[in-house]
Amino acid sequence: MKKRVVFLFAIILIMLLVISFVGCENKGENQLPGDSNVTDDEQDIDDGQNPDDGQEPSEPEYTPTEGLSYELNGDGNGYTVTGIGTATDTDIVIPFEHNGLPVTSIGYEAFAWCDSLTSVVIPDSVTSIWDDAFYECASLQYNEYNNAYYLGNENNPYLALIKARNTDITSCDVHVNTKIIVGEAFSSCTSLTSIVIPDSVTSIGNHAFRSCTSLTSVTIGNSVTSIGSYAFSDCASLQYNEYNNAYYLGNENNLYLALIE
Repeated sequence: MKKRVVFLFAIILIMLLVISFVGCENKGENQLPGDSNVTDDEQDIDDGQNPDDGQEPSEPEYTPTEGLSYELNGDGNGYTVTGIGTATDTDIVIPFEHNGLPVTSIGYEAFAWCDSLTSVVIPDSVTSIWDDAFYECASLQYNEYNNAYYLGNENNPYLALIKARNTDITSCDVHVNTKIIVGEAFSSCTSLTSIVIPDSVTSIGNHAFRSCTSLTSVTIGNSVTSIGSYAFSDCASLQYNEYNNAYYLGNENNLYLALIE
């Protein structure tokens, strides 16, 4: 009798173990590897859909100013902004392109005497700015860096060096993100003794350093592709690199980068 009871107990125990094993196996079949017991909402957060997951918001887009006047460049590959046109905005945003072509230049005296102009956004497409483009813009707010005033855009506030802080400066470190030194930017800075133009700069405007009578040393970066007329005229103290009846400026790696006169 005791043997029969023990035998029945053993059978029941085996059946319970089998049922338990089958239940665990079925649960594993319904759950993919790597799944966890989280709700759909919790899973969304894990998938990076939470708006507060640390991702930076996209940068705001500028709305170009309407009514500016333009002129097609001589090569037909871009436009120059020539003036305020019919625009009445005090905050000017120059567009990246006009009529399907890039805006590459700001013309001579384009915004001169615009007394109410307070800000200007210049896109990266602009590669040259002519003399006096912002002459006598009394309300215009610049970005200042080391004795010079700049204009640019949100990504590069130092795109264009517009002018020296004043004509009494003795030194100026051009920002490493500057691409354009505008015409007459340092004109008549008679106390300026040296200048290093970084590799980021591609264009130096007309008369940019005219009459810098104390200027003795100029280093020009390798990226400069354009130097305007009389950029270094009347710089009586400037020391050039001479070669075969011509005077050059350059840098340590290339003393003869630019033939000046």
